[in-house]
Amino acid sequence: MSKKYLYNVDIRWSDEDQIFIARVPELAGVVTHGDSVVEAAKMAEEAISLHLRSLERHNEKAPAPISLKKLSGNIPLRLGKDLHENAVVRQNEVGAKSLNDYLKSLVEADSNLNFLDEANQKIKSSKRIHSSPIRAASKKRA
Repeated sequence: MSKKYLYNVDIRWSDEDQIFIARVPELAGVVTHGDSVVEAAKMAEEAISLHLRSLERHNEKAPAPISLKKLSGNIPLRLGKDLHENAVVRQNEVGAKSLNDYLKSLVEADSNLNFLDEANQKIKSSKRIHSSPIRAASKKRA
């Protein structure tokens, strides 16, 4: 049985390396490159397939592509009473207009959620050339 996954690929030109770098933000560590946008996209497709096969061999589940998730922008969050109280106190200390705005600023500031890994640091200042979904087949072994 074959499953198709759809992942976003971010392709940027790197002045430093003089090459197109393709990164798959949804799959940690999946970064490749090519001499052209087309070659970088093909290399990304191959890297995605290899990564998915590796996950299968290690009995690990591949993350669902963000493009297939229905994201509303709402995240139900339950806090203990003390944590909630401390968050409201801190919100007032920093002058945030609402607890939601304060918590949102904390999430935005978290470097893990901003995908600032080593590869992204290298290409952070480069121009975005292309970003598109790539399909890669993943076959389950019987």
